[in-house]
Amino acid sequence: HMVMMGTPKEVFSKREELSRVGLDLPPITNLTERLREKGMGIEDTILTVDEAAEQIAKYLKEKGTEEC
Repeated sequence: HMVMMGTPKEVFSKREELSRVGLDLPPITNLTERLREKGMGIEDTILTVDEAAEQIAKYLKEKGTEEC
């Protein structure tokens, strides 16, 4: 049966609700959420490897310019 409706970003942003019904985040979303928890300034609810790579590269580039 259907548990919730919405775009993939809307659905996968509800981590706790998904967990309660026995569902988990996609692996790349899980990884990027853990990176955010550790302080990496990237967008939340990343769903693809390409999106993750783009966000991580952007973060590292911005972090590198801050140190100069």
